[in-house]
Parts: sequence; C-alpha cells; structure tokens
Amino acid sequence: MRHFFRWSVLALLCLPAVVLAEFVGIPKADFDKHYRRQQDPFWCWASSAEMVLSYQGVKLTQDKIVERIKGMVVSGTGNPVEMVRSTNGIFQDVNGKNAVVSGQMVMGAPLPTVLYNQLKQKKPVVLTYQSNPQIGHAVVLTGMDATVSSAGVVITKLYVFDPFAYTVSPSFRGPVFTKDDSLIYREYPPQETPYGVSIPAGMITGVILMNGSPI
Repeated sequence: MRHFFRWSVLALLCLPAVVLAEFVGIPKADFDKHYRRQQDPFWCWASSAEMVLSYQGVKLTQDKIVERIKGMVVSGTGNPVEMVRSTNGIFQDVNGKNAVVSGQMVMGAPLPTVLYNQLKQKKPVVLTYQSNPQIGHAVVLTGMDATVSSAGVVITKLYVFDPFAYTVSPSFRGPVFTKDDSLIYREYPPQETPYGVSIPAGMITGVILMNGSPI
C-alpha cells in the first residue's frame, strides 16, 4: 500500500500543470453606472465612446459626439474614419471642462496580447463586428477570460456592454424598439474561422483603444 501511495504521488507530480482561465478586466459592477443605451438605432459608435469616456472621468453625451463629427445631431452610422475622429481631439464635457481624448483603431481581429494588456490595466475597449454585409455594430469590451502560458494568451470568453439593448418588433408604422435590460451585458466565446475571429453576434472587424484625460 505504501508503494502504491508513493507511486500515486509521483504520478501526480509528473502530470502537466493545468492552466486555468482567469478573468481580466473591469468587473461588471464597476462599469454598470457608466452604461449608456444608444439613443438612436445607428448611434452604437457614439454611445460606446460615451461609455468609455465616462469610465475615464470624461462626461460627454453621445448626441454631442454625433454633432461634433456630423456637424449636427442626425441619425446615422459612423464609418471607421468618423469613429476615429470621434475619439481624438480636445473635447469639452457637459460641465464645460476640456479633456484630451485619444483613440487608435486597429482593423481586424486584435491580437490577444493587446486585449490582455488593455484590460489588465482596467481600460475598456470599443469592439466592432459585422453581423452581415450590411450591418455593423460597436460594443464596449470590459473583460475576458484568458489563459496565459509560455505558449501565449488564449481568450476563452469576452464580456461586453451592448448599447443596443432593445428588442425589435415590426409594425405597420415601422420597427418598434423596446428596452430589454437582459441584453445589456453579454458573454461571447470567440472562435477562429478561415475568415478571422468571430463571436456569435458576428465577425470581429476591429477595436478602438481609447483614453480620455480631463485637463
């Protein structure tokens, strides 16, 4: 029996260590108060920027972001150039105070190490994806589950705040948008495909790494 116990212990010691996934990023409870539901069906880009800036201490509403980029408050999507412009410059917040805002867009699926370091520093990230050729969307990535080993960083789950927390139902007057709080916080397992990295909601097309500093 002693020999069996000794060999059992040795066998356990020789097994490769199992690397468990760890959560990296901002806990949901810490970001909840910065959540902003988009005020227009096409303003996901502006409301995502508003959320990130709010977390960083810069109070700037999504309608002001739209007005700054479009020249007026208008319903419309934001293309990559406009999204970068909306996250760069000297902005005046709702209290009349200036802030330096910077944003760097990375096209395509970002490297896991980039997301890991951003989230490890508690910096939320604007994540964009394409649901189909006609529809794109922006959300705020606040956390992920990942394993870190000598082989690199492997992401097993992404946690995002979705500004489009609505259910949509048809009517003869047009689509009806109903608020649905269960859609605010989403968990997505990323998956490698021949065309890039996808999540159940769509194909990841890029990220914007944002920073805001009140002057």
